[in-house]
Amino acid sequence: MIESVNLSGYRFIFAENSINELKSKNFIYGKNGTGKSSFRKALYEEYKDIYDVRIFKGFEDIISENTALNSIALGNSNAKNNEAIKSIDEKIDKLTQKVNPDIESTILSQLLQEKDILSNQEKHLSDFYTQAANKIKTHDPQVSVHEYWKNRFTHEMLDERVTEYGKLSDEQITKFEGIVREVAKPNPTLLTLPKIDFDTLYKEVNLILAKKITPSVIIKELQENIDKQNFAKQGRKLHKHELGEICAFCGNEISLSRWKLLDNFFDETSKKFDFEIDAKINEVKILKNRINDIKLIDTSLY
Repeated sequence: MIESVNLSGYRFIFAENSINELKSKNFIYGKNGTGKSSFRKALYEEYKDIYDVRIFKGFEDIISENTALNSIALGNSNAKNNEAIKSIDEKIDKLTQKVNPDIESTILSQLLQEKDILSNQEKHLSDFYTQAANKIKTHDPQVSVHEYWKNRFTHEMLDERVTEYGKLSDEQITKFEGIVREVAKPNPTLLTLPKIDFDTLYKEVNLILAKKITPSVIIKELQENIDKQNFAKQGRKLHKHELGEICAFCGNEISLSRWKLLDNFFDETSKKFDFEIDAKINEVKILKNRINDIKLIDTSLY
């Protein structure tokens, strides 16, 4: 039998550390806040492992109404279970309200609304793809394969090159349309190139340039001066080789001795060299004319 209860853990409300001389039946009463509940807790904590201590807190702990079954649950465990069932039912009701499609504010209703919006957008996209594919298919000039449908268009839209090239400018569109409008061009005329041995020609010209002619006589005023030599050479052609001929440049008579001196300076070797130079110049001119006569491709046709 319980004869005392340790109250040392509740000194905030009890003046004594314990209550003693308890009987087999004891009645504890007092106003609210005088320690009745604290005494009950102290007794339960001290003797719960020794005795089957049961605390009565009121009928709500042992009797619970079940409106769904139109009944009541008796007993501490049954009452607790029934309360747990009520709590779960309330949660179910709240969740049911959230997914009720007939209530606009519920999650399910909002989800269905968003689904309708998504469906409409997908239809708009599908219509756009169909119209775009048809526009490309019927474009003039033709820019697609004959069987060009929506699926092919959507596939091409995912091509990385679409992002790479971006939107074409008006100038690019005009350019590319011109390309696809192109018709077959006539075969270009084959170029007929003259056979010229430039290597041999180069060597022959260098030999002429490197050749030196030593005159049989020396005329100081003409020596090592090509311009004067050419001037004198041209003068010999313009003046008559006879006594009394007047020089058109200086106005003096050209003596026979001067003619003889010039003839020796421009001797046969010099004449041959001049002829060799003239012949090579004519050869180069002929080759140049043959090159100029080559008919180039008319680029305006391509």
